[in-house]
Amino acid sequence: MSSPVIIDDGGSTRIKQLKDNANMDSLLDQLQGTASDPFENAAHAFACVMKVRIHDDQTANQQILPPGGANLNAGDTVAIVSANGQVATLTFNGAHRMVITLSGAAGVPPAVEARQEGLRRCYHVANAGPIQTVTINPAPGVVPVFDVAVHPSIYTMVHFI
Repeated sequence: MSSPVIIDDGGSTRIKQLKDNANMDSLLDQLQGTASDPFENAAHAFACVMKVRIHDDQTANQQILPPGGANLNAGDTVAIVSANGQVATLTFNGAHRMVITLSGAAGVPPAVEARQEGLRRCYHVANAGPIQTVTINPAPGVVPVFDVAVHPSIYTMVHFI
């Protein structure tokens, strides 16, 4: 079973795996990190559900997009675009582990920092603003699962379980 991975926008884009001693330090210098556990069910087949939790900017009521979550397939790509042109692209390798690749706008590479409390580490893309869109298999014409222009949000969390 995998340990959940959360990407949220608490002032900057934050990436964390909910597991003690999880280490994706290669995000700091290579802008790519791999989750420590595979996303699998009990039969060791790929299994990952993505839920985007948003909080309405007027009422602060929360909503899950898509309702009930999205079942991802092993070949899926998820693009999480933050303000300032920062992008976290998530794919899954042959061992069913999540691979996170960070990229930025032209001339603005991601500025990644690590913070740790106890045995849990969190990675901050310091120059990324709030999450703007979350898209599964981005391509021309593909509608994002979340778009801040459609669902104004004061807080957005993308949860992979």
